[in-house]
Amino acid sequence: MKVRVLASIVGLAVAVSPVALGQVSGGGEPVGGYPAHDPQLDGNRKFPISRFLLEYEYNNLDHPPLQELFALPVVLGVVSDKDGTAYTAPRPGLPTAAVRVGDFFGDDGAMFYEAAVGAVARAIAEELTGPRSLIGVRVVPHPDDVEWGLKQDKRVGRLGMRLKVFTAYIGGQTVNVQTPGTPEDERINPPRTDRIRFGTEWNVGNLLRKDLIDDYVARLNRHPGRRIDVALAPSSERAGEVELQFLLNEVKPWSLYAQVANIGTKTTDEWRERFGFVHNQLTGADDILRIDYLTAQFDSAHQFLASYERPVFGDVRGRVYGSFSQYKAADVGFLAQDFEGESFSLGLEFTGNLYQSGNFFLDWVAGARLDSIRVENKLILQEGDEKFFLPYAGVKFQRVNDYSGVYGSGVVEFSMNELTDVDEQGLQDLGRIFPDENWVTFKYDVEASTYIEPLLAPKEFKTLDDQVRGATLAHELSAAIRGQFAFGSRLTPTYEGVAGGFYTVRGYPESIAAGDDQVVVNLEYRFHLPRVLLTTNEKGEADYMDPNQTTLFGSPFKVGPAGPFGRTDWDLIFRGFLDVGRTINSDRQIFEKDYTLVGVGAGVEFQLLQNLQIRMDLGFAMQDVTTGVENVETGDSRLHFSMTLLY
Repeated sequence: MKVRVLASIVGLAVAVSPVALGQVSGGGEPVGGYPAHDPQLDGNRKFPISRFLLEYEYNNLDHPPLQELFALPVVLGVVSDKDGTAYTAPRPGLPTAAVRVGDFFGDDGAMFYEAAVGAVARAIAEELTGPRSLIGVRVVPHPDDVEWGLKQDKRVGRLGMRLKVFTAYIGGQTVNVQTPGTPEDERINPPRTDRIRFGTEWNVGNLLRKDLIDDYVARLNRHPGRRIDVALAPSSERAGEVELQFLLNEVKPWSLYAQVANIGTKTTDEWRERFGFVHNQLTGADDILRIDYLTAQFDSAHQFLASYERPVFGDVRGRVYGSFSQYKAADVGFLAQDFEGESFSLGLEFTGNLYQSGNFFLDWVAGARLDSIRVENKLILQEGDEKFFLPYAGVKFQRVNDYSGVYGSGVVEFSMNELTDVDEQGLQDLGRIFPDENWVTFKYDVEASTYIEPLLAPKEFKTLDDQVRGATLAHELSAAIRGQFAFGSRLTPTYEGVAGGFYTVRGYPESIAAGDDQVVVNLEYRFHLPRVLLTTNEKGEADYMDPNQTTLFGSPFKVGPAGPFGRTDWDLIFRGFLDVGRTINSDRQIFEKDYTLVGVGAGVEFQLLQNLQIRMDLGFAMQDVTTGVENVETGDSRLHFSMTLLY
């Protein structure tokens, strides 16, 4: 048997007539002091109403109390006709009256045109879909009171008008895999997607809430290589019951890549090669394996990195990671010294969510790392070998949407070297005099980028209006700041910050400067050429390109945008940049220097699908830097190059 909830509140406020509540705002042809009734805008039919009564179509514990709906304010317009004054929907030029849904309009009631009844129903619906974030809301006059299609008042002997409130609740949840190539028998609810269906914070029978669904989908979409959208479909003939469908698209979970770039130093080799493997669903549990190997022509430098992360409990993820590297003094910013080193690291880290608002996430991070460092100084025949235990904790944040992204982190790291029996002489043997036995550093990193066009035309971007010709995502701005602060501590070379090179300050050699404190700022403007490529239609007007007209390797290929603010399958990016870096030594010795680096320049980058990236940046040094081994003068230039292949 269907259960309905019916309630009314009498006496919240008394509204005897529109005249008493109205505030004239002018306009219209006055009849008795108020603008005349307009049948086209107000409707032809009017109803005497003493109060509105509300009822839900079915009972649900998630429904807001009706008392709260009765308290909602409603702004109505006031008009007059041959019978007197009446309420209608507000519009420019009409005097207005402020009422509440639960107001009592007197024993004889007030007159409401069809538009006014619609305005009251709309106010209730907007409350439920707005602040309450419900989906599938509909508010209409009760069919036993008004036959709305025929405009017939069916009430007999009473002036109260009932409004029925329809909401939607979850009757079931499914995962629909839409990844191309998925076998038919694996498209609906394959076992590997159970964590998506059963990981929700709601159950079957709960009302559909857009905010909860959006937040849940945003969390799922943080996992690399996965995109989930939501669709709703009727699940039965029962009123309000719908099926919540998760539409899952995934890219290939694993990839291999190779990169070559001139990011090395002269003492090893300026060219470095990198090979890597990533699997974003190693066991199908949202677990990620990463393996990297970096080398200088497989001879003078080697570095291995590996990590594995997976969900632990709730939204907490755990990560175990390690690395092994061989390096020379110049790789850590000591160009004037001659030492070689090896390091081994093993760490454990946990992350979890502190706060979420839509696609904004604030996460906590905490972990600890054990570093083993060995240094051999060939000049003075000295060798150092020490181990460091480094706990750390901090926060990370990100906000990503279709046209912009913000990422950041702030982490405090401190040493507990008493656990590993480190002494002062052992620290100095690692390549720097007078280092502190224990230290605290704060490491920070913030990066933001945005396309300019959506900021200039937000409405058009949101609606993707097909009539907006030339609306592109071609102009992009990017800004980043990162570095570390050592709170006056003197660090061993491995833990100092460096500046100079492709990923810090372009126009300077790699790692030309080092210091306990470091800050690097990068500003860029990027122009994406393919995204402004348009064609012409039969009328000779600018038009977007049909991706089916061009193929690559037998598949449609987007040479230009297929629609407003569209992306392409290739990119040619022209960039201009300004880089600034600063390194500062704590308790600076007479032979140490603090450096400021400023680089400006331009670059070009070519991308093909997700498989090939070639980038060249030409940077010019705007500040002299003299280290004794590598000297840079204002106006000196350096070409930075990288090429990456991804499979």
